[in-house]
Parts: sequence; C-alpha cells; structure tokens
Amino acid sequence: MNRIILKTIENIKRLKVLVLGEAILDEYQFGSVKRLCKEGPVSLVDVDDIVHTPGGAANTATNSASLDAKTIFLSVIGQDLEGEKLRTSLERLRVKTHELIISPKRQTLLKRRIWADGQMLIRIDSGDSKILDEKAEQLLLRKLNRLFPLVDVVILSDYQYGIFTPKIVANIKKLQKKYHKILAIDGKNLAIYRDSLATLCKANYKEIISILKVPMLSGKQRINQIKDLASKIYQRCNSEIIAVTLDADGALILHQ
Repeated sequence: MNRIILKTIENIKRLKVLVLGEAILDEYQFGSVKRLCKEGPVSLVDVDDIVHTPGGAANTATNSASLDAKTIFLSVIGQDLEGEKLRTSLERLRVKTHELIISPKRQTLLKRRIWADGQMLIRIDSGDSKILDEKAEQLLLRKLNRLFPLVDVVILSDYQYGIFTPKIVANIKKLQKKYHKILAIDGKNLAIYRDSLATLCKANYKEIISILKVPMLSGKQRINQIKDLASKIYQRCNSEIIAVTLDADGALILHQ
C-alpha cells in the first residue's frame, strides 16, 4: 500500500480533513402494515419511528469524523427544515458545519425510505439536483480557496447532483497543482478528474465497466477482470491508488 496513505491512516486523529460534495438527508420511517388503504389497493403503514441520518457526502464527512479526524464539511443546502435536520445530525456526529452554504434558492436533497415489517416498501427522493446558481457557486469557490491550503486531506464526494460545476472542478485541479494535498475522489464520472493529480479514486464495478466499455461479468469473475484491466484503469483514472467496489464481493485495491 502507498506509504502516504498508510501514514495518513496512522495519523488520522491529528489531521484536518475537508469533505466537499452533495449533502443528502436520509430519512427512515419504520412501521407495520395491518390493513389496506381505503383510497386504493396499497398498504397502509402505521409509522412507529422516524430516523434521520446524514447521507451522500454528508455521510462521508461523518465517517471521517468517526475516525477522530478534524472534519470540515463544505456543501450547499437549502434554507429549509430538511437542511436544519441535516445540520443537527452532522453536529451530533462531531462534523463541523459552519462552512455549509445555505441557499434560499435551493431545496435540500432528501431520500425518504419507508420500511414496514422489516422490508423497504418505497423510496421517495426530493430536493434540488440541478447545477448551482452563480451566487452559490461563487461563495463555494471562495470558501474552497480559503480552506484548501489549511487542511491535510481533501475528499470529493460527487453524486452528480449539481455541486461540482465545471468551474468548481477546474478550481480543484488548480488548487491541487499548487498545494499537493492528499486528494481522494469518489465520483460517478471519474473521467472529469483525470488530470486532478488525485491520490486515490474510488469507483464501483459498473462505473469502471462503463469507462472502459468492456463486457459486464458476474460474481467473482469480476475480480480477475479488474486485475487484467488494471493498466487501462490507471490510464483512464490517473490516480496512485484506485479502489473498485464489487458489492457483495467487497473491494479490490489497485496501487502502483
């Protein structure tokens, strides 16, 4: 494993980490089904409990904080109840939220899941996934320029929900060339970060297959396929370390 990464893990408690990406509020409603709804042939769920947790890049920030890293979360959320609940959840989990941008023009992303008798019945998504408006983008750029040189590690969590505009991506590349931070990228479109001098990139199997335009295999055949394609994956992602997640089969770590 890359020595820089090992040293980073060993010293995580002393490091400052900046997480940038789309903030999502995950809501779980738990209940039971005892009858059908009179208005239509659907189950009527009696909700017993509602739980809110940080999702998306906000979840990445909580994972970093759980390792005792001093974690700053940078994102844009709405001036709404969902945003308020998200900030409360993050602060409870020791993530610093003072750099969060609150925009009255944006609705906080919410993924609501309804569970009954141990089974998820439906997921309902709401909130803005459109590209940032110019005012929010400029504010995000200013904060990013100020924070980037002050931290040890930068994590990008790109769900393609509008935070990573072309200007933001270009600015990250410019900052990384100047400051050479440990840069970890988890993105659905890694191609746009190819020349960002990333230390680590993470992609799932489907994303790698899509990038390379090769046949999709199943089960543990995927492991040998990824190993055989390692050189091509390095070429496309241009990162020192690449983590390819394989759902039930875990993850494969490629490093030069």
